[in-house]
Amino acid sequence: MHTKAQHEVLRSKPLQHLGRQSWLRILLAGCFVVGLCTPQAGPQAQAAWTWIGGSNAIDQPGNYGTLGKPSSDNLPPGRWNAAAWTDRDGNLWLFGGSSFEAATGGIGNLVNDLWKFSPATKQWTWMAGNKVAETGSRGVYGTRGSPGKDNWPGARTRALSWTDLEGSFWLFGGAGYDAMGHSGDLNDLWEYDPSKHEWTWVSGSVTVGPKSGRPGVYGTLGVFARGNAPGGREQAVGWRDREGNLWLLGGIGYDAEANVGALNDLWEYQPALNEWVWIGGSTNVPKSVGWPGVYGSLGAHSPTFGPGSRSESAAWTDENGNLWLFGGGGYDKNGSPANLNDLWEFSHSLKAWIWQGGSDISLGCSKNNSPILDCKGQPGVYGVLGEPAHGNTPGGRAGAAAWRDRNGNLWLLGGQGFDSAGNRGSLNDLWELNSDTHEWTWLGGNSTESGCGPIPAGVTFCNGQPGVYGTLGARSPSNKPGARTGAAAWVDHQGNLWLFGGFGVGQAGSDGVLSDLWEYRQAPTAATQPRTPQSIPPVHSPVKPKPSTQLPPQFPN
Repeated sequence: MHTKAQHEVLRSKPLQHLGRQSWLRILLAGCFVVGLCTPQAGPQAQAAWTWIGGSNAIDQPGNYGTLGKPSSDNLPPGRWNAAAWTDRDGNLWLFGGSSFEAATGGIGNLVNDLWKFSPATKQWTWMAGNKVAETGSRGVYGTRGSPGKDNWPGARTRALSWTDLEGSFWLFGGAGYDAMGHSGDLNDLWEYDPSKHEWTWVSGSVTVGPKSGRPGVYGTLGVFARGNAPGGREQAVGWRDREGNLWLLGGIGYDAEANVGALNDLWEYQPALNEWVWIGGSTNVPKSVGWPGVYGSLGAHSPTFGPGSRSESAAWTDENGNLWLFGGGGYDKNGSPANLNDLWEFSHSLKAWIWQGGSDISLGCSKNNSPILDCKGQPGVYGVLGEPAHGNTPGGRAGAAAWRDRNGNLWLLGGQGFDSAGNRGSLNDLWELNSDTHEWTWLGGNSTESGCGPIPAGVTFCNGQPGVYGTLGARSPSNKPGARTGAAAWVDHQGNLWLFGGFGVGQAGSDGVLSDLWEYRQAPTAATQPRTPQSIPPVHSPVKPKPSTQLPPQFPN
C-alpha cells in the first residue's frame, strides 16, 4: 500500500531550479522510491560517431541568438526528456524538456522553446518559445481545432510526440504547465504545422484539475468516441502506425478514478476522426501501484497476454506495421518493480501482444536502512563486440535513446539501468536489434559502469562512463558519447543516427545536463544497405482510416 506522499515522488512533478539532490539520481537510476523506484562526405569504411557540436562539459549555457535566424553560434541549452522529430526536408526539431539554467545554476527547469537543426549547414535556429530564464511558461490554447500564431503549448517534459503522414508534428501530455500556469500531468493534444509555424490545440484539457492530472475517459473497449481521452500522464510509450495513427501505452499518470500510478492502458488515436479508442489494458491503477505483466510463453499469443505497467520504454514500428516495445521502468510477471529488459511485439493481424525476448522477471527488491525499496533489473549479456547472438540482450533500463534505421532495425543507446555485472547507473552502450532474426548485437560503448558509489538514499549508483569526443567534426571509431538518459534522438534522410543532450556524463567524468550533438553513420555492409521502410510510408495524402471493427485484447483489468 502506498501513501499519497509516496505517489507524489513516483509522479516526479515539474520542478524549477532543482539542485542536484540525491533523489534525482534515484529517479534517473530507475530505483523505485518506496514502490517505483565537419564530417567526411560519402560512405566510410567503418561505423563511427562524430562529435558535431555543443560542449563536452556538463551544465553549459546555450545561445539563443536571434529568433528565426540560423547561426553556427546558436545552441540550445542542455536538456533531457525533450520532444524530437525529423521534418520532410530532413531538418531535426527539438521542443521543451527539462533544462539547465545558467543564471541560477538550476537544473530541471521546464522549457517550451522550439529549435531546428539543419544537418546540411550544421546550424541551429531558435524558432519560437521562451528562453530558459523565463521558465514556468503556461500554455496558450486558443480555440480547440483552430490554428493560431499565438497558440503555444506550456513548458513540459516527458511528453509523447510523433509526426503524421503530412509532416505535421504532434505532442501529447507530459509533466508541465497548463493554461493557468499550474503544474501537473497533462493530457492535452497539439498539432504543429512547420510550414505555417502554427500550433493547434486538438483535444484534451487546458487545465490539470484539482488533483494535478485529469482522469482518463475510457468509454467502451474498442469503440471510438469523441469524448474518450487518456488521463494526464508523462513518460508514456508511443508509436505511429502505417496509416499515420498514434498508439499510446502506459506511463505515469491518472486512471479513470483520478488515482495516480503506473499505467498499462493501450490507446489508439486517429487524426482523420479526431477520436481516441481504448484498445486494452486496465482503466484503473491497482493498490500495488502498477499491474504485473502477463507473459505466457516466448513467441505465443493470447488475448490475455500483455506488458505490465511501465514508462520510459523504447518503441518502434516494423516493416509490417507491428508495434515493438523494449524495457522501461515497470512491473515484471510477479508484480516486482524494476527497470526491465523484456521485448514485446503487438501484432496488428492477430490483435495481440507477443513476448519475443528478454526476461519476464526482475531480480527482486530489498529494503535498505532508509525508506527505499531497492529493486534490481536483469544485467546485460553483451557477448562479443560486433557479433549478433540469440543469447545477447541489453540489461534492464529506462530512458534509453532509440532509433529505427532504414532496414527496420532498432538501435538503442544508454539509459538508466544495469551493466554486465548488475551495477546500476547511467549507461553508454550501443545496441542493434535485427528485426528479422530478433538477435541483439553490442556495437559500441562500455559493458561496465564507472564512478560507482553509495548515495545518501542508501543504494549504490554509478555515474557511468565518460564520453570520448575526439576532435570536433572528425569521425573516429574511438569516439563515443558518454553515459546518459533522456537524450533526444533522430534519424536523418540518409539514415544516419543523431543524438543530443540528456542527463549524463561529459568528457571529465562528472554527471549533469548535456548539450552535445552527435552523428552516427553505419558501416556500408551488404547487411545494412538501405531499403525503403514499409512502416513509415512515403509522404502523401493519407488514406482515411477506418474505425476498428474487431475487439482488441484486454489484458489485466
